[in-house]
Amino acid sequence: MESEEQFNPRQTREIIAGLFPNAIPKQYPNAELSLVQWSKAFIVGENTIDTQHRILIDTINEFTSAVNQKKTTTELIEILNHIVQYTSYHFRFEEEMMEQNHYPELEFHREQHLWFIRKLIEEHSDLDKASIDPTEVAMFLQTWLLSHVLMTDTGFGEFITQVNENAKEQK
Repeated sequence: MESEEQFNPRQTREIIAGLFPNAIPKQYPNAELSLVQWSKAFIVGENTIDTQHRILIDTINEFTSAVNQKKTTTELIEILNHIVQYTSYHFRFEEEMMEQNHYPELEFHREQHLWFIRKLIEEHSDLDKASIDPTEVAMFLQTWLLSHVLMTDTGFGEFITQVNENAKEQK
């Protein structure tokens, strides 16, 4: 299955808008984008991953704020560079943890990560060439991160919780 078929931005925006009504503006592109607020719904149950998700949300919020403040393309690209770097680090950490724990959905997860990084690099290039509205990039970042954490990473969180409970029972 192609990773691109797995991500449906319109459907995901509707789901996120239902869960977090202030996360996505109703009057796009004229409305100012709201920042993503940390929620208990984002907790996957593994402390390091949860901390990394908070950092990703903070960094995406930094980008969104910069878009709202109409910062220069150079400033936006600098923040986007940081997002690419930190996201790559986070994905490696998650995948290593999944591999160590024999997570059965590891390949599916890797495909989603790879698709996102490719798309992020594409968005970066488009932003650099001024062929995309920075608001679209911010919305993409918010939508993808929220959908990935809420719909995919929580599955790993449930899995790792079960692994830890099984390990405790065997002691």
